Amino acid sequence: MLTGSGLQSVFETALLLHSVYGVPYLLGPTVRGSLRAALAAGFPSQADLLFGKDPQPSGAAATESTSGYITVFDALWVPGSAPTPLALDVLTVHHPDYYKSSPPNRVEAPTDFDQPTPVHFLTGRGKFLFALVAPDDKWRDYLNKLLPQALRFRGIGAKTSAGYGRFLLPIPPKASAS
Repeated sequence: MLTGSGLQSVFETALLLHSVYGVPYLLGPTVRGSLRAALAAGFPSQADLLFGKDPQPSGAAATESTSGYITVFDALWVPGSAPTPLALDVLTVHHPDYYKSSPPNRVEAPTDFDQPTPVHFLTGRGKFLFALVAPDDKWRDYLNKLLPQALRFRGIGAKTSAGYGRFLLPIPPKASAS
């Protein structure tokens, strides 16, 4: 998982770490946004009802903002779910000179003689605990089914198209035959 990559950091990319526990975590509003986007993809009016609606600009379609009924808490790393909560990863820019020049000034195409530039960054790994409060049991159960789907197929955080931030439900242990 990679979240907080736009934050200031001594490294080229940052990772959001909890200020008390020092482990990666996901902000509640980030989880809420992912959940809302997943619901809005199929049921926009229900998403507006549950999560609230932003105000529309003035004019014929002007509306006021509404508050939602869902509270989503920060998703915290589960201790012991991985050897360490952090993992080192690398992204290598293979043609740095080509990408540094702006398009109108580009004279040469990238070649095999360019020097690759590895960029190391931290990622989070392990299990995370997600918690939310819904207006009733039906909505809670529905959102508890929707959240794993949203996290698996849409992902959360940065670089989701590269596979980061894609979560899977833990596989329940098999019952022993006794």
